[in-house]
Amino acid sequence: MARRGMKAVLYLNNYWQWSGGMNQYVSWVTGRPVVDPDVSGDWPRFIATSAEFYRLPEAQDLYRRYLRHIIERRNTVNGRLYRDDPTIMAWQLANEPRPGVHGQDPALNDVFVQWVAETAAYIKRLDPKHLVSTGSEGSWGSLDDMDLYKRAHRDPNVDYLTVHLWIKNWSWFDAKNPEATYPTAVANAERYLREHVQAARELGKPLVLEEFGVERDGGDYRIESSTHYRDRFLTTVYAWVLEDARGGGPFMGSNLWTWGGAGRARHPDLVWRPGDPFTGDPPQEPQGLNSVFDIDRGTLAVIRAHAREMNRLGRAAGP
Repeated sequence: MARRGMKAVLYLNNYWQWSGGMNQYVSWVTGRPVVDPDVSGDWPRFIATSAEFYRLPEAQDLYRRYLRHIIERRNTVNGRLYRDDPTIMAWQLANEPRPGVHGQDPALNDVFVQWVAETAAYIKRLDPKHLVSTGSEGSWGSLDDMDLYKRAHRDPNVDYLTVHLWIKNWSWFDAKNPEATYPTAVANAERYLREHVQAARELGKPLVLEEFGVERDGGDYRIESSTHYRDRFLTTVYAWVLEDARGGGPFMGSNLWTWGGAGRARHPDLVWRPGDPFTGDPPQEPQGLNSVFDIDRGTLAVIRAHAREMNRLGRAAGP
């Protein structure tokens, strides 16, 4: 990454099951089986179990031992400790950490806010040189409570705000009924992002749209399918980000989910199997679901145009 002039944001845990994450920590310290909602279909139980992670001292001890191990690791290529490596832009507490389930005891929300503050402070003690972010989806991942989102990001050791945007996952957009659902999806997306821009203004911190994307047209994940609605949506979202950045607003950038590059699904069912190439889509999802491939010329043109404009604004702003 350093040779290519790239920067990394390393997320250090996961609320979701596909990489073990918080549910695995709970299982390790309680001896209870991991709750896998892909098998059981019981998402509320999974979400509640993952949130136990914040309240288990033994789980927090394991997690902090892991944080220290990674942050103080010595890079075997360049010899630097990770805490001293400028290729790392930021540490992230977790991928999409959530306080728990809707309707829970408000005291559990306080536990989550405290966990964010204490963990961010711990990382800063180990490494004062790098930025720290939460990895939050925004109010969607904060029990639809913008005040809770702001409380979790107010701590001075949280350097910038994050927001994710998933118009399909949040049932705003149906790729099989695009003309009927796309206008509402775009309106909801704009409202959602502007709410988080306002939150960033209130807190006086930068904002990054760090995860967003749309599946290929018609919900067809094969690489031969078109990307009209994806390209249309990216163009619209990028315009909002640029509008805010040009006006001196908190938006500092965006990260499309996700780059598939030369990776390709090898099987007609699009299921990843050991030994297959990697695309940007994690292995529990159809390969090609949200990946942008090296042959997606229209999408790549949209991304390049936006990157040029953001780079131009960065150069104009100076160091």
